[in-house]
Amino acid sequence: MSLPIKTKEQALAVLARLDELRSANEMAAAKVQAITFGSEKFPQQLAFINDNSPLGSALCPRRAGKSYAVGLKMYKKAYDFPGSTILYISLTKESAKRIMWRDVILEIARQYGIEIVERQSVLEIDLPNGSLLKLAGADSSQKEKDKFLGGKYPYVCIDEAGSFTQNLADMIYEFLEPAVADFEGCIDIVGTPTVFWQGFFCKVTEGREPGWTNHAWDTLDNPYMKDKWRKRIDLLKERDPRVEETPRFLRMYKAIWVKDMDNLIYKFQADRNLIDELPKGEIDGQVLGMDLGYNDATAYVLSRYYFHDENLYFIKSFKKEGQIIDDVVKTMREFIKDYDIHTVVIDNASKQVVETLKVRFALYDVTIHSADKRDKMEYIGFMNSDFILGKIKLLKDATEDYQEELGNLIKDPNNLKTVEHPSCENHLCDSGLYNWRFARNYTAQPMLLPAHPEDVIEDQVAHRINMDGRTDEEKYYEGGDWGNDFEDGFGNV
Repeated sequence: MSLPIKTKEQALAVLARLDELRSANEMAAAKVQAITFGSEKFPQQLAFINDNSPLGSALCPRRAGKSYAVGLKMYKKAYDFPGSTILYISLTKESAKRIMWRDVILEIARQYGIEIVERQSVLEIDLPNGSLLKLAGADSSQKEKDKFLGGKYPYVCIDEAGSFTQNLADMIYEFLEPAVADFEGCIDIVGTPTVFWQGFFCKVTEGREPGWTNHAWDTLDNPYMKDKWRKRIDLLKERDPRVEETPRFLRMYKAIWVKDMDNLIYKFQADRNLIDELPKGEIDGQVLGMDLGYNDATAYVLSRYYFHDENLYFIKSFKKEGQIIDDVVKTMREFIKDYDIHTVVIDNASKQVVETLKVRFALYDVTIHSADKRDKMEYIGFMNSDFILGKIKLLKDATEDYQEELGNLIKDPNNLKTVEHPSCENHLCDSGLYNWRFARNYTAQPMLLPAHPEDVIEDQVAHRINMDGRTDEEKYYEGGDWGNDFEDGFGNV
C-alpha cells in the first residue's frame, strides 16, 4: 500500500517517523549488544559461550546448563553478525522444540528484554537487528537435512550429538564447514554420554579427533543447580550406597563415557581373543565374509583355519562406504590375489549384485555362497561361546576396525528383546558372523604325535613280533610252536 505525498509537511512527517523507527531499532540493537551473555558466576559455561573456535564441543551431565549455554551463544552470535541466520540442529523438529523453544529461546528473550517476533510453526525467531534464530531436526531423514545444509551461517550447534544415527563427521566436514566459511564461523556439537559409547561425538569429546576445542563441566559447577543436585545424589545413595559406581550414574550425573561390558552383543575380549602372529600350521581353509552396503559400509572379514587346530583365525578386515559394484569387485580381487581365496560368503540381500559377482568371478576358481542369516541372535550366542573359550583369534594389527565394532556393539535398551543398538555399526560384525557360520575349523582332529624312540624300543621288547605276526604273549597262551610245549602251571603238559 502506498500513500500519496502532496505537501512538504506530509513529506517531513513521513521522514520524521522513519527517523523514529530507525532510532528505535538502533537503540534496541545497542541495548542487546551491550548485554553480556552469560555470567561470571558460572565460568565454565561462560568460557563455552565466548569460545570462537571453528570446531568445538561441550560434554555435560543432565541439568548442567548446557542447553541454556547454547541458547545464550546463539543470541550472542546473532548480535555479533547482524542480519545473519543462526542454526540449531537436534534429532527432530519435535525434540528441538521440546529442548530449546520455550525454556531456552523464549526465556532468554524475556530475561534480557529482547523484543522478538516468534513463528512457532516453523521454529524461527526474528531479532531486532535482522538476525534469525532457526531450530531444526536433521536425524530423521536426508530430506530434513537437505533443507538447511545449503545456507550460510556464522554459528551452528548440533545438540544430542551422541544419539545421532546420521554420519556426523560427513555432515560437519562435507556440508556445515563450507556453510560457515562466509562468516569464518564456528560449529559446536553438544550432548551427554549415552549407552552408545562409540561414534563421532564420543571420539571428539574423548580428545581422539584432531582440530576440536572441548568443553566439559559438571552439574555441581552450575551455581543455580549445585545444592539441588547434591540433595538428589544423596537420595540416590540412600537407595543404593554404590550407585556412584554404576554406568548409568557415571553417564547421567558425571558425564563420563562408560563401557558397560554386560551390555555388549559380542563377548570379545582383547586379552584372550587377540594374537600378534598367526600359527605356522598347514592351512585347511579360508573364507571371505562380506556384508554389502552403499550408504552403510561394505564390509570384508577374512578368516583362516588350520589342520589339527580347532581355532578360527580372523586375519584381515576392511570396510568402506559408498562402494559401487566395480569397487566391490576391485576389493575382492585384491583379497583373492593377496590371500589365494577360493570361498566367499556374502549377504544375499541384493540378489542382483550377488549374481553379478558370481558371473564376474566364475573364471577365478572362486565359489560365492549366500550367507545364512536365520536365527541371528541365537547364532551370536553360539559364537560367543567360542569367544569366551578363546577359540576365536583376531590378528591384532590387521583387524583393528573389526575389533572396534566388536567392542562397541551394544544391546538396544529400548527393546524388550535382545537386539543390536540401531546407532551402532555392525557391518564387520555381520561379516564375521557369516564367516564363523560357514567355517569348518570345528572339524579339526588333534595331531598324532610321534612316539619317543625309547618308548618304541620298550614296546618292541614287550611285544616282539614273530615271523607269523603273533606276539610272544599270544604264543604263550596259545601254546608254543617255537620250542617245547609249556606246562599249564600244575606240572601237566
